[in-house]
Amino acid sequence: MVENVTESKELERLKRIDRMKTEFIANISHELRAPLTAIKAYAETIYNSLGELDLSTLKEFLEVIIDQSNHLENLLNELLDFSRLERKSLQINREKVDLCDLVESAVNAIKEFASSHNVNVLFESNVPCPVEAYIDPTRIRQVLLNLLNNGVKYSKKDAPDKYVKVILDEKDGGVLIIVEDNGIGIPDHAKDRIFEQFYRVDSSLTYEVPGTGLGLAITKEIVELHGGRIWVESEVGKGSRFFVWIPKDRAGEDNRQDN
Repeated sequence: MVENVTESKELERLKRIDRMKTEFIANISHELRAPLTAIKAYAETIYNSLGELDLSTLKEFLEVIIDQSNHLENLLNELLDFSRLERKSLQINREKVDLCDLVESAVNAIKEFASSHNVNVLFESNVPCPVEAYIDPTRIRQVLLNLLNNGVKYSKKDAPDKYVKVILDEKDGGVLIIVEDNGIGIPDHAKDRIFEQFYRVDSSLTYEVPGTGLGLAITKEIVELHGGRIWVESEVGKGSRFFVWIPKDRAGEDNRQDN
């Protein structure tokens, strides 16, 4: 009886993974097609109407092409990171970094996108800057941008005073980064699964909210490669708080911890 129950649970798990992969393939096909279609359409318009377009319109069209090209590049980079994650070959290169500067850089990078969704992006530090730690600045910036992007994308559409906030603090000999929002929140049944590959909380949002469903899985891997951990507190309709704890020195290197 125990063997039959175990086999049944394993079969259900495999079926669930297969469904998630099928949704992922459909989603990523849509995600890749959208920027390619835009790039092609605007490039063809420029080619066919080059003599008729004024400089202002030409500049506007080229800006769309550049923006969509950057979006496509980000999608491909995420897929490349996922491939590395699957092969266990995702690596970090540590150096001494001021996290205050790094957070400000990520906040500034996301502001234009946030503004298009009427979301304010804020940063506050509960400890004096600079806050130095041995980290991979490129990868931790990627973590910050993933969490900030999610905070913006899952904001409540018509709510006033929408915000995403980064709070920097210190805890247990390490650095604590909190990314807080007042968005749609995460239901209890999904909190333990949002860091899984391919998982998206609500498949009905797949085409409404852009993304591959890999961002949080990659984020978790990066944090754990630093010897840190990531967890979430959330309430539906009120928002979410993602916590990222990373050791300040190299002591946490190769010391992965489960969420």
